[in-house]
Amino acid sequence: MNWKKFFGIREQVAFEFLQGKLRDAMDQILLLQEAKFSLTNEYQTEKHVLTQQANDLRDEIATLKKSKEMEEREIKHLVRLEKEKNDVEFLKKEEQIKAEYAKKEMALQKEYHEKAMQLIEKEHAQVKEIYQQIMERLPNVNMEIRRGGPDTVVEKV
Repeated sequence: MNWKKFFGIREQVAFEFLQGKLRDAMDQILLLQEAKFSLTNEYQTEKHVLTQQANDLRDEIATLKKSKEMEEREIKHLVRLEKEKNDVEFLKKEEQIKAEYAKKEMALQKEYHEKAMQLIEKEHAQVKEIYQQIMERLPNVNMEIRRGGPDTVVEKV
């Protein structure tokens, strides 16, 4: 056997072996690059999805805050309206009670006035009666009074 040939064959086998290993390594590198690309795409896709979800959640939070503010304003408005309604009802009831009180007070004053007038009329009638009785008892005297003293008094009959 020729050493050159032997080494040549060996070199060729070694070269073919190394080329096979190189092909295998290249295939594995390609597979790894494809896996890396796939994972990168999945990561990018997942990152995009998560970013979109985060943005959607931020938008939803902002919307909820605005709706909360609007609801709070509406609640305050409704509470203010209810308070005003209660105030108006209170004032109406107060006026109604005052009117009833004034009506009762007027009725009592009228009743008192009527009783006082009846009492005055009764007393007036009694005074008239007493005056008539006194006048009946007194003699009917007409006198003329002149200046000059008691000597000048003349009775008229």
